[in-house]
Amino acid sequence: MGILLALIPAIGWGIQPLIARKVGGTPANQIVGTGLGALLIGLIIWLINGSVSGTAFWLSFGAGFLWSLGQVGQYISFTHLGVTRTMPISTGLQIIGTSLIGVLAFGEWPGNTAKLIGAVAILLVIIGVALTAITDHKGQGATSIGYGLSILVPTTIGYWAYGALPKMIHAAGIQLFFPEMLGIFVGSLIYALVRTKGAALGTNLQLKCNK
Repeated sequence: MGILLALIPAIGWGIQPLIARKVGGTPANQIVGTGLGALLIGLIIWLINGSVSGTAFWLSFGAGFLWSLGQVGQYISFTHLGVTRTMPISTGLQIIGTSLIGVLAFGEWPGNTAKLIGAVAILLVIIGVALTAITDHKGQGATSIGYGLSILVPTTIGYWAYGALPKMIHAAGIQLFFPEMLGIFVGSLIYALVRTKGAALGTNLQLKCNK
């Protein structure tokens, strides 16, 4: 049952970039739309299951806020790398980072055998990411890919934080959902205000009204 539940976000994670590219818009438009959707779902979950408070709330909020950093980096990379190159690299970097944090900070993979197998697995992921990032394009294409990687790699830290911070909270995962989604919304709002001086907000509202 647990594996089946884990497949649901995996499927959504795979479909989401395709929808984002199909809908179009700038990365600012896409992250604002993501933030609004996250806030709406977060409010529904809050009304049904409640939320945490105090330090747990702010740690969860911070996790969501930093997730928005990783997500906007991914949206920007779609433009320069394409979905088919961005997603394998992004996913691989997330696996590497969250696995290392789990082992070093939270004592996961107990025992030498588990650590050895895990280290080999991470090494294989690193090789896969490196091979995915390699390109034989010249000129403008290589410049665009280099820029995309320069955005994608450091912003993936946001995903790492999103995976690590909730582990510091002793509460039901469903109760962390609202502050995380609120953090995503605030992060997307700040990015749109800084990057487009609020223009992306107007564009999103206009698109909603037209629909």
